[in-house]
Amino acid sequence: MRKRTFLAVLILIFALCVGGCGTKQCRSKRGGEKQPPPGKEASVSVKKLIYNPELYTDSVVSISGFLFNKGKNLFKGYEVVLKDSLGYDVVVSPWLPIEIPPAADPSIPQPETLHDYLGKEVELKGMLRHDKADIYSRYEYYFEVQESKFTEE
Repeated sequence: MRKRTFLAVLILIFALCVGGCGTKQCRSKRGGEKQPPPGKEASVSVKKLIYNPELYTDSVVSISGFLFNKGKNLFKGYEVVLKDSLGYDVVVSPWLPIEIPPAADPSIPQPETLHDYLGKEVELKGMLRHDKADIYSRYEYYFEVQESKFTEE
């Protein structure tokens, strides 16, 4: 009887410890997402981002430049990068569908696609992540987009 009670208490303690690690407080202790105050994200050059990635990893930042596909095409081997005016680039994880089929009714507005942004000057808000964007990527870091907008000309 004592063994069962002890085992039940041990399982309960373990479950509480494991279940509690999904909380925001626990993530911050493990080095999770670092967030600046709302509306205070840093605007960073792509050069600073790629030469000092440890300063910006998992922090919300804004970067700007032209969005390109360095891969062969959009469907096989695509590699989306944001290139700044100095020629520095960072891999960007696609945040929108590449393309979508046209609507049956042309009066219905189409949602944005990644193709709408390629070759255009954009500002991206998001986080630099220390991992590969996908299994085919040769880069150690990638930019995960949270918000995007076209830069006004």
